[in-house]
Amino acid sequence: MRKFQTVLSILLISLLAACAPRGEELLERADSSLAKGDYRAAMIDLRNYVAKHPEDARARARLGLAMFEVGDLDGAAIEITKARELGAERKDIVVPECRLLAVKGAYEQVLTDCGDTGDAGIDADLAATRGQALLGLKRDVEARASFESALRANPDKLTAIQGLAAAVFALEGAVPARKVFEAAPQSLKGQARYWLALGTSEVRAGD
Repeated sequence: MRKFQTVLSILLISLLAACAPRGEELLERADSSLAKGDYRAAMIDLRNYVAKHPEDARARARLGLAMFEVGDLDGAAIEITKARELGAERKDIVVPECRLLAVKGAYEQVLTDCGDTGDAGIDADLAATRGQALLGLKRDVEARASFESALRANPDKLTAIQGLAAAVFALEGAVPARKVFEAAPQSLKGQARYWLALGTSEVRAGD
């Protein structure tokens, strides 16, 4: 009986191992989750991948970005530091690195260190981050221009929509700021994070 149970356990373990996602599948799934804004799912897959591939600098950089998006700023900083130490390229770490600087209030450093890379997608993220820094410095006209630049490259960029609404609110008031959200692509309006961002914006406008 015990021998049968042992054989059965081995078979079950082998079956589970065979069904577990492979490394490439985890990365592909994480990239898809990041693109859809499902950062928690991306974080889980990237953690599983990094546990088996700890020297993958690019995966650690993506994990840092996912952790930043779910609010784990300390964890994000650790992963970005590890990615840099492992030789990650600037384009892989610059977005989460610059966003961490903006959250810490290092606005002037963001404007100095977070210039474009030549990659349209990355540069859209950086334009949005520079917009956040400009908002922090009360340079609202420049902030609006930076967010508009980000949205021209990526109309689905929710952080840029939020930032643009904040800049427009500072310059023109609540009604024009709401119109920024109303102009968002329909694909974005089908996501819960859009409505959460809109609600947060309106609460702030009412303060």
